[in-house]
Amino acid sequence: PPVDAGVREKLHGVRNRTNEAVRLYTMAARQAVDDEAKQQDDVVLLDMYAAMTEACGGDVDKVGDAFLSDGLHLNDAGNKFVFDQLQSLIAARFPRLAPDQLPADYPNWRDAVVDPSVLDPKEPS
Repeated sequence: PPVDAGVREKLHGVRNRTNEAVRLYTMAARQAVDDEAKQQDDVVLLDMYAAMTEACGGDVDKVGDAFLSDGLHLNDAGNKFVFDQLQSLIAARFPRLAPDQLPADYPNWRDAVVDPSVLDPKEPS
């Protein structure tokens, strides 16, 4: 995702991350994914730089306030945004991997039958 270099500098005294560097990294990642996707259909890129910038009306400078806690790391809204974007990508490109499509490895805890005779009366239930 984009960074808020001003907040990073204010909090840590250094301006060691820039959106230009993130943009260049994203372009390189996109090129690598595009090259690989020519050979494998299941290779995709979830471009959070573009998605977060778009969500902020195209203004990369608003991303920090909306999605970052310290100019670099995601806040609650940022984590939810990434989760929602990932869920959308899975639903669109890999529907067989959607959570409601995956088999359960274990029974649902709601289906557990508890035999009261096996409970230790000294342990709280």
